Amino acid sequence: MNNKPRSIVMETAPIDQMPHAIRTFMDFVQNHVFDDTLFIHKVEHVVLAAPIDLDGNLKNREMSKSLLFPEYSEKFPHVEHTVGFQGRPGGPQIYINLDDNSHDHGPGGQKQYDLVEEADPCFAKVISGFDVLKDMISINEKATEKNEVHYTKIEYMKLVTLK
Repeated sequence: MNNKPRSIVMETAPIDQMPHAIRTFMDFVQNHVFDDTLFIHKVEHVVLAAPIDLDGNLKNREMSKSLLFPEYSEKFPHVEHTVGFQGRPGGPQIYINLDDNSHDHGPGGQKQYDLVEEADPCFAKVISGFDVLKDMISINEKATEKNEVHYTKIEYMKLVTLK
């Protein structure tokens, strides 16, 4: 596999639909929370990005916070190639949905939480870098086939304005 840096570009949901989740994610990016961290490959339906090092330690404890509350918009469900915060209330881990996970990560999808009507916040969608996602899917499949965990390095995340 090529070790040259590659990229994935995400576009956020409209700010009025997910203001808290989007602002939190933008703060993470501006404060370099995900720089020099990892994508974790261990299941087939998502690729998880965690602001941790290879030893599992948070890279930026001060800024690696969870959301204050779980925010969800029916207008932005967990369909293929969308991006959500893991858990409730969510974060700092994020994941890219590789399938339509609306049922599992949407309202009522995860019974282990006290308020089952809540959902994982879904706040962005991948708009380019599908070749990178294809390679990540292959890594996920290998990891799950062998019941292992594999990692891909995140060198950095940055905010860009698309015209």
